[in-house]
Amino acid sequence: MPKALIWGESLVGSGHARVQSELARKLQEKGWEVSVITSSKAHTDHFDFGKANMIYQPQLKLKTPESDPYKIANLVTPDGKSLSTDMEYRKQRKEKLLNVYYDIRPDAIITEMWPYARANFDFELIPLAEAIKNDENRDLTPAPRLYSIARDIMFPPKISSPDSPGLNNDRHTIAYKYFKAGSIFARADKSIISLEASIGAIPEHLYQNIEYVGYFGYRPRQKDPDIRDETREVLVSSGGGVTRDSITLYKKSIAARKFSSFKNRIWRILIPHGCSTETLMEISSLASAEDSGGRIIVEHNRTDFPDLLSNAALLICHGGNMIVEAVSANIPLLVVPRQFAKNNLEQQIRARAFYDKGLTELATISEIDDPVYLAEKLDSAAKLPRSVFSVEHEGADRVAERITQHFIDKNKFMPLPGSLQPMKPVNWKQSNGLIIYKYKTVKKGRIGFGR
Repeated sequence: MPKALIWGESLVGSGHARVQSELARKLQEKGWEVSVITSSKAHTDHFDFGKANMIYQPQLKLKTPESDPYKIANLVTPDGKSLSTDMEYRKQRKEKLLNVYYDIRPDAIITEMWPYARANFDFELIPLAEAIKNDENRDLTPAPRLYSIARDIMFPPKISSPDSPGLNNDRHTIAYKYFKAGSIFARADKSIISLEASIGAIPEHLYQNIEYVGYFGYRPRQKDPDIRDETREVLVSSGGGVTRDSITLYKKSIAARKFSSFKNRIWRILIPHGCSTETLMEISSLASAEDSGGRIIVEHNRTDFPDLLSNAALLICHGGNMIVEAVSANIPLLVVPRQFAKNNLEQQIRARAFYDKGLTELATISEIDDPVYLAEKLDSAAKLPRSVFSVEHEGADRVAERITQHFIDKNKFMPLPGSLQPMKPVNWKQSNGLIIYKYKTVKKGRIGFGR
């Protein structure tokens, strides 16, 4: 059974943990034994990783919910220090990652977001990439293939990292040095937005390394025919993270309900599990004060969200992957992107790209401060021409297929133990995504077969 190691972090919300869980399950369906290493246990606990071996680093957290996660100084270690200055923590993480690599000896390693993001973790990922390079140069040591999953919108850091010596923190140089052709997967639909929209021109020699595989999204569910259109709910969701903008979204949506043409429907406010009890109680109190009849429901995120979405009248959300799912399910959508620091315009760019295609309505956090304006935007979203737009959203399946095929191609000439010298396989077959080879070898005048 081939082995895969997934490296990832979820620093704001749980969206990245979800990406990692989807890939972990898809690889297991293909017959892989999967391990996942992360410090984001608080997020991964809410997703199904199948039978993956979960390995946890000591947890990191953001300095504040509004902190820019792309700045290393905003990441706080368990000792309360900044990741940029806690050298002991960095050393422990690096050593643990390398030990996991040597213990597991995976056939594939998948880094989510690195190298075009997560440069804060160069201190452990560059040594890992170098270890793979060293193993590639050793004839008797099988080296894994290194993969990256890039988001549709990336913002390479502008400040040089002390952990990328000789590379000048040039993310293109890092990508070209450590990743083979077809090993960087962009979870994106190029017909909507391309990587160049955020990272600028890509060097020509790197195009062979990058493949667009589509978004990692839920397959659209069928609408329940027993639910009448006039009773379908309005959903409000901030995805997997709670920030100051998320709290604004909840509060202003509640205030806008009475001004909207959807005022007689149930509104369901979905709040991430990581939200503080105080914030949850505050939002619940506002909902009760606005509608004492219980038609504004405040609850934690639900595992049946795809079914809720497919049967909704409208969705109000930030600018994450939820846009893809709503558009794929043909649900009217108002997008209010989070406003992070100037070097993190991910949600604004994605929201604008879908809006420019005529697929969503769009508002800013500052604009929805007026609940009447927010209600007007909701009504406008509901009136948009509805047509099923085919967004590529089966990225996890494609990534698992590509990795499995690379493993099959590589092992057509599988090395045999001892001094047996492998020849071209005499026969081979595929079973449950795995490949079994029969080899004809010669040793001391004898002919033998190995599997």
